[in-house]
Amino acid sequence: ACPTVLRAGLATNVIPDSAEAEVDGRLLPGQSAEDLIRELKEVVGEALTFEVINEAPATVNHPPDSPLWDCITQAISRADSSLTVVPYMIPGFTDAKYFSRLGARCYGFAPVYMDPFSDLKFSELFHGIDERIPEDGFHWGLGVLWEVVESFCKAR
Repeated sequence: ACPTVLRAGLATNVIPDSAEAEVDGRLLPGQSAEDLIRELKEVVGEALTFEVINEAPATVNHPPDSPLWDCITQAISRADSSLTVVPYMIPGFTDAKYFSRLGARCYGFAPVYMDPFSDLKFSELFHGIDERIPEDGFHWGLGVLWEVVESFCKAR
C-alpha cells in the first residue's frame, strides 16, 4: 500500500485540524479490502480511520495451457530462441479482473525487449518521473504482439 494523494489545510499560516491520504493498495488473490485495512492498522495503529473508495478483487492467473498461451510462447521463441515465457504475477492494476469475471482468459502480455546489458532497469521506468521504454524494444514487442494476435486469430 502506498499513499499517493495527500490533503491537509487551506492556508499557509494555519495548522490544519485534519489531514487525509488516499492509499493505493493492491490485493492478492483471496485477499479483501478488510484484510488490507487490518494489515495497515497493525502498522499505523488504531488512531487512523480507513474508508474503502474502490475495491476490485485480484485476478487469479489463468493456467498456461491454452491456444493463446501457445501462440505467445511460439512467437517469443521465433523472436528470440533464448527467451522463456513464464507465468508471473504483477503488482499492478489491470482490467483483467473485470473481464475474467465474465469468463475471459486473460494474460498480461506486453512484450518489450530490454537489453540486459543496458543501464535501464524496467522496474524503475514505469510510473516514474521519466517513464519510458527503449524505442527499439517497443518495436520488437510490437512485432511479437502482432504475430501473437495474427496467429491466434488464424487458429480460431
